Amino acid sequence: MNRDELLGKYKDVDAFLYEHLDNLGHTSLNFTDRNFDSNEDVTALPDGVYKVYEASSKLLHYDVRVADNHIW
Repeated sequence: MNRDELLGKYKDVDAFLYEHLDNLGHTSLNFTDRNFDSNEDVTALPDGVYKVYEASSKLLHYDVRVADNHIW
């Protein structure tokens, strides 16, 4: 998803991420099924998110996040 798609429903990308992360926080775990790859919240989360605040020849100010929720 890009920023314009997200802002149609969420105020910012953090709201989207936190909604799905909160759902994962309430997901029951068991030892017989350790694979979260089919979980809809895991599949909704991007593998990575980056936000560039400023970029120039002298400065690169950015934020990067990586999703690893499917890794047991």
